[in-house]
Amino acid sequence: MKVTEKLAISAEDFFKCMIESAAHDVKEHTGKTLTRNQLAGFEYKKVLGQKQSARLKITKIVDNQTYQFVTKTGLNEFEVTYSIQALDANHCEVTYLENVVSHGKMRTLNDKIVGGFVGFFRKKNVKRLLHAIEQTAVQA
Repeated sequence: MKVTEKLAISAEDFFKCMIESAAHDVKEHTGKTLTRNQLAGFEYKKVLGQKQSARLKITKIVDNQTYQFVTKTGLNEFEVTYSIQALDANHCEVTYLENVVSHGKMRTLNDKIVGGFVGFFRKKNVKRLLHAIEQTAVQA
């Protein structure tokens, strides 16, 4: 899934929000306080629900350009990349790219069928997320 949105914040402000969010998530799930430089390559267990957990690894960080992570569950592997392009001093374009690899033939088939139905809503939610980050940065 790919979503691209133009936002009324700088690439630096968007990137800063992403890094702060990642650091907060790491602290919440591990108790560790990490700097920006310690985040790249960091892997941790994240509790998703009462009986669900996942391994999350921050795989790539390029200042003001890229934030990427992989989430592995027993059923799927999700790779999410935020690509940030500065348009000018106060605007950026963010591309959210999500790739899903399912484990098992039935799971792959199920994900393709269900993915077609829920894809529209997921894209809408990603757009909302990007604009929520924009609003958070504007208010900061």
